[in-house]
Amino acid sequence: MSPILGTFNSYKSLLFSITLQLLVTIFSISNLFIINIYFMASNENLVQKVYNSENISTNSSSSILSLITVIIIAPIIEEFIFRGFLFSKWTEKMGAYKSMILTSLIFSILHINFDFIGLFLNSILFCILYMKTKNLFIPIICHMFNNFIGNLGNLELIPTSPSSSQDTLENFIHFITKLYNNIPYFLFFTVLLFLIIVYLYTKILPKNTCKPPYTSNLQNTAH
Repeated sequence: MSPILGTFNSYKSLLFSITLQLLVTIFSISNLFIINIYFMASNENLVQKVYNSENISTNSSSSILSLITVIIIAPIIEEFIFRGFLFSKWTEKMGAYKSMILTSLIFSILHINFDFIGLFLNSILFCILYMKTKNLFIPIICHMFNNFIGNLGNLELIPTSPSSSQDTLENFIHFITKLYNNIPYFLFFTVLLFLIIVYLYTKILPKNTCKPPYTSNLQNTAH
């Protein structure tokens, strides 16, 4: 198991990784936010459902269990499967770049989420960090961080309805309409952030011929 996990030996790498992860997480939230606003603004029935769901109390114990699953358990399992196993195996056969793309495509598709681009960028980042640090703990921590930030809003990446009991559905629709009218600004910010992320990726991208972390760690252990 240790060749897959690697050895954690740099807090500097962790800090850099979390900083970059924060940018990708903000992009994902912004991207999904725009999608949600667009669909809600053009579908009054959807707005009604969202408004009603925001006013339904949820079971606290089930919410806590969901948070634990999404923030802690899922990232550990997914990183072992996608980075520790699939990415490492495919890198040996087809090189780092093709393996990175294939792993990320499968990762994004299996999540069945509107935020395909955000999921793809996250997966690419996890692969890069695993290759650069040869340590699975780094992508696991970043994955947990991403899920934590993304699930702060009661497990929903949608605008919440006004909290006051005096607020009405009409006020909520007006709120959504105002956000919809400002979509060009949100879109500009999201595209700009995307370009920044892509630029940063090109600066830290490992060579295509790099050995998978498992192989490198195994050789280091042998020595």
